[in-house]
Amino acid sequence: MLHIEKLALSLLIALTGASSAHAQELLSKKTSGRSSKGLKMKSSKVPTYEIHKAGNVIPRLDLGEEPILEYQEPSALATVIPGLQMKPLEKRMSPVIVKMDKKTSNSRQAKASTVNKVVSVGNAPDVPAEKTVADPVLAESSVTAQKLNPLSPAESKLLQAQILLEYHDSADIALGLLVDLLENKEVQTEARYTYALAARKLGLHSEFRSILMKIAQESKSKDWAKLATEALVREVEALDISDMKILSSLVDRDGIDTDKNDAYNFYRAKYFLETGDLGQVEDALKYIPEKSKYRADAMLISALSSYRSGNIDKAAGNLEDLLKSNPSNVTLRSIGALTLARIHFQKNRYKEASSAYLKVDRQSPLWLQAMTEQAWTQILLEDHEGAAGNMFSLHTDFFKNAFAPETYTVRSIAYLNLCQYGDGLQVLSSLRKRYGPILGRLEKYRATKTQPSDYYETVRSWLRNSDQKEVDGLPRSFIVEFARHPSFMNVQGQINQFEDELEHFSKANLELIQKEKELLKFQNEAQDRLAKMRESHKRGGGSEAQFKVETQALERQIAGVKMRYELARKARGFIKDARARSFARIEKEKVQLREKASKALKARLGTLVAELTHVLEQNDVLQYEILAGAGEHLRSQSAGAEAKEGKRLPSNEKSVRWDFKGEIWEDEVGHYRSSLKNVCSSDDKLASH
Repeated sequence: MLHIEKLALSLLIALTGASSAHAQELLSKKTSGRSSKGLKMKSSKVPTYEIHKAGNVIPRLDLGEEPILEYQEPSALATVIPGLQMKPLEKRMSPVIVKMDKKTSNSRQAKASTVNKVVSVGNAPDVPAEKTVADPVLAESSVTAQKLNPLSPAESKLLQAQILLEYHDSADIALGLLVDLLENKEVQTEARYTYALAARKLGLHSEFRSILMKIAQESKSKDWAKLATEALVREVEALDISDMKILSSLVDRDGIDTDKNDAYNFYRAKYFLETGDLGQVEDALKYIPEKSKYRADAMLISALSSYRSGNIDKAAGNLEDLLKSNPSNVTLRSIGALTLARIHFQKNRYKEASSAYLKVDRQSPLWLQAMTEQAWTQILLEDHEGAAGNMFSLHTDFFKNAFAPETYTVRSIAYLNLCQYGDGLQVLSSLRKRYGPILGRLEKYRATKTQPSDYYETVRSWLRNSDQKEVDGLPRSFIVEFARHPSFMNVQGQINQFEDELEHFSKANLELIQKEKELLKFQNEAQDRLAKMRESHKRGGGSEAQFKVETQALERQIAGVKMRYELARKARGFIKDARARSFARIEKEKVQLREKASKALKARLGTLVAELTHVLEQNDVLQYEILAGAGEHLRSQSAGAEAKEGKRLPSNEKSVRWDFKGEIWEDEVGHYRSSLKNVCSSDDKLASH
């Protein structure tokens, strides 16, 4: 504090010109200062605090107080300093000390107080007196009480369902609670949207699709319509390909970015391929990356699109890349191989076509057709022994339930080109014997079954018991071929999905029953633990604080389980209503699908009858060719012509002789060869084909 006194003395000397001794006499202490507590002054006049003496207690800093100095009266100064002329000092009021409440000072800022204006005093004769600082003025509080609107019962139930769905992964309970809100106009749109999301998690795809499609198309709220469209795009795998017609227009309407959604773009490409809009197909395929799970399907679609646009070489290249990638999907791999083989066949590349046909998986429904077409390539490559051998393998008992009349035509032509005329006639006889009666039964069936629904019921009756050898006069082999066409299978697949969906409702109901049992079991076990804890505490076990914490936590857990149990019980009752509602909707849609499937079956039957009629008519033409060839062969043999190779079987042989052990290995079909040799002479001509 001594340095303060020295500073004041120096200022006085500078202002007055007095000596140090005289200036010292002009100052007096009004109040004495107070020294600090605990501070020790170093020799450098720096105060320090010895912390080690305080232990672990951090002291409050006390710097002490400085003394207050004051000047003496001017008259006294005049005697001390001769010739000093000083004006009398005018006393001015000090600003009023403002005391503010702590709460007010922290929460509000006082209005700016009125202060004196700055006045230049350079040559001004008079300096105006300073104004006193006004007291701060505080604005009145504008806080007003607002009415709090509690959630309505419907809103509370909706919130419960959303919490269960999003945070507890209990889609079954959430779905049950939401059923009661689907017709509640207060929360109807949001309840239906949430119900659709819960249905998707439970595998109820048609529920998800039908509800969100309705919201997206009919909602008066643009926000909810867009949310529904976004959910449909996000879960596009739950939709049918035909839904893309509507969904793509909704995406354009709402301006939704789908560039990174490979599933959506795959469905879009597939839909536009079916409708023939190849420009849209190519645009969609651009957004399916290399590592997408839809990449193999996209390669097939790209190949088909290229083929339809006339770029056959590009189509073949895409299919070759597809087969090199060796996709795990058997159907996809088989379709790719069959399509590539047909492209090679079309380009007269028969060797490549034959190799591609053999890549069709034998588990595929396309395999039998592929083997038949592969035999045609062998004939065009003049590998008649191979064609005859492979077709013979398809005529064994292993394939007795297969409907393949064309295989007899291929085999007879192979024999004709080997000049094995007797064997060719025998094959034609087998064809007429096996398929001639079937054609008559098909004509009779078409005459008696005039409604498309009759065709559907025939297939349905056989599917109930596939061991039946015939239904409504149709043999099992024909029904299998009749029903395996994509025009029927795709529609029937949708019907089967509806049936599965109803089963999902039943499964959800059973899971709720199981969940109720588990929650009740947990509740009882928790109650037992709580009782044991209380009993142990009564006997003096553990601290009071620990006991209170543990019991409160367990009680809260029990209360939560009780609530979930009650919700599950209520949801199980509501889910029965949901199943009834869904069943009514599904039945209406199934009626339309069955009608579509029935028409597909009727059209398919007409195609098969036409094909079989054509094969049997060609049978007569081939019989004429064989007889004519046999006569020409006999004349050339009588004239002394020599056979190219081999020896023909005796004409009185009733069966074809093969180096055959009685077994057909399915995976070797396509690689069999006939042991019959070509016995044609140089004068014989190959049959036309």
